[in-house]
Amino acid sequence: MKDTVTLAPRPEDEELAETQRPKLIRLLVLFSVVMLGGLAFVVFTLIKPAVPDSQQERAAAEQMVRNALPDELSIHFSGAQETSEEAIADSKYRVVGWVDLITKDGAGTRQVYTCIMHKNPDDEWVADDVNFAEK
Repeated sequence: MKDTVTLAPRPEDEELAETQRPKLIRLLVLFSVVMLGGLAFVVFTLIKPAVPDSQQERAAAEQMVRNALPDELSIHFSGAQETSEEAIADSKYRVVGWVDLITKDGAGTRQVYTCIMHKNPDDEWVADDVNFAEK
C-alpha cells in the first residue's frame, strides 16, 4: 500500500502570508504609479506641441522689423514680457511687440509691430509680413 502525503499549510505560514499581503499590495500599487508616471513622461516628451524657441523667434522678428525701417532711426524693442509669440497655421509664427522709433533730432513714437514668419528649407527665418500700428 502506498503512503499518501497530504500537504497542508502550517498555521505560522498562513499567519506570515496574511502579514505580507498588505506589503505586497502597497508594493504593487507603488510600482504601478511609477510605471504610469514614466509612461506619462515619455508620452508628453515625445508628443509635445510645436513650441518655438521664443528667444530665437523674437531675435528673428526684431531683425525683420529693423530691415523694414529706415536706417537713420534709432530703435528700441519691447522686452520678453511684452512680446508675444505664437504658432499659427502652415508652420508659421506670429510675433507681436512694440518698437520705439527715435529720429536723429530726438523725436520718438511707439509702434506696435506684427511679424508673420516661417523657416525656409535652409532653416532660416523668412518674413511673410511685417506690419506697424501706432500705439
